[in-house]
Amino acid sequence: MADFGDPVAASQFLLRRKRIFRAAQAAGVTKEMLTPFAPNKPGFEARVESAFRQIASAAGMAAE
Repeated sequence: MADFGDPVAASQFLLRRKRIFRAAQAAGVTKEMLTPFAPNKPGFEARVESAFRQIASAAGMAAE
């Protein structure tokens, strides 16, 4: 919790993280695959979004 400053921020982060894990699971991405993105640290959402944008971009280039 120290990384987040207060209990409210930590709780909000955990809710957002849970949504990311659910969306990832629906896309076939396991929690273990998200481990390198440091899911317990601030900035997790941004790191995951960036990775998915890069994957989508690469997939688009591969399809061309």
